Amino acid sequence: MNTKQMAALCSTLSLILSGAAYADSAMSGGMSEHNKSQMPMFEQGSPIADDQVMSDQQSKKFMVPAGINHPGCIRTSGNDFFATGSFIYWMASSDGFNTNEFPYKLDSAGGAVASGHGKEVFVKPKYKPGFKIGLGFNSDYDDWTAYLEYTWLHQSDHSRFTAASGDVFLVSGAPYNVASDLLKTKWKLHLDVLDFTLARAYYVGKRVIVEPFGGLRAAWIRQKWNLELSSSSATNPWATATSVTDYLNANFKGNSWGLGARFGIHSEWLMGSGFRFDAKASGSLLFTRYDKLNATGTSSGGSTAIPMATMSYYKHFDVMRANAEMGLGLGWGSYFGDSDAYHFDIVATYDFNIWLSQNMSRGIRDTLTNQSGVNPTDLMYHGPTLTLRLDF
Repeated sequence: MNTKQMAALCSTLSLILSGAAYADSAMSGGMSEHNKSQMPMFEQGSPIADDQVMSDQQSKKFMVPAGINHPGCIRTSGNDFFATGSFIYWMASSDGFNTNEFPYKLDSAGGAVASGHGKEVFVKPKYKPGFKIGLGFNSDYDDWTAYLEYTWLHQSDHSRFTAASGDVFLVSGAPYNVASDLLKTKWKLHLDVLDFTLARAYYVGKRVIVEPFGGLRAAWIRQKWNLELSSSSATNPWATATSVTDYLNANFKGNSWGLGARFGIHSEWLMGSGFRFDAKASGSLLFTRYDKLNATGTSSGGSTAIPMATMSYYKHFDVMRANAEMGLGLGWGSYFGDSDAYHFDIVATYDFNIWLSQNMSRGIRDTLTNQSGVNPTDLMYHGPTLTLRLDF
């Protein structure tokens, strides 16, 4: 920047600052001392004194000065604690748990050779039950809410597929090609999540409440995947081929734990008579460590068993993993008891969860058979959730 440009920039900044100072002086000079004393000063970073927030005890309505959103949390005449319990019925799924099915023909040596057009067979996920439990407290400190919640979902999926006539399931790649007409898979998945959040619910309209929250998330995810290819008959027409074996049993394991930050927002759209439309969304970014990550297996041709190579990562495989979740549903709540000592709430939502790049099993299989790089796939959940809450 040359001297002329520097001088022009300094002159412009001087004019801007002079104009701002003049405007501020004019506004202050034109305001009476009485008006200035009545204006609340709500500067960022400055707390609001208790005597600046007034309340009408008879109507149970809070009157807050301009600049502060009216609190929207549930307030009983009890101890301001609340407990929650949820029944979840979620389906877990993941990319990468698939095997090719190809039509085959016999070659001159009596072995199987793929021909025609095939298809891919995926593990069939199912809805499985689980639960959530939580404990919270509505504090008097600016109506903050502290909440601790634990999520449990342990499940196991079994799938069995028989190839169509003239077809085989094929796992190809060095050092072995495995082809059989019967495929069995088993996927065991354990999910445990612990969340701690701080939130403040407030009105942004007469019928709309929003509750931004932030906190910590800890997650423990343990998985086992077994893949077995075998024959449904005593004799295999392709067993004589040296390039094709007739049996494979492979086991993949991936155990991890993660800890990181979680942020989100919960909104309630009040419809009257205690009913509401409920929506929520949040995201997390977790430091994740895989404690166990390996694959073992055995393949055979005829009666000869061939141990496959064992693939395992070093004990501590550290990465970052992202998680996102959303939910939509309907809820209803009402106060009851003497002097509104309790509040009961029920909400039914359909939830969606995704753990990005969580599953390392497919990448291990690709590395084991094709010597290709690791390509982790996403872990996904979705399903209905029914939550009961009691404030006391």
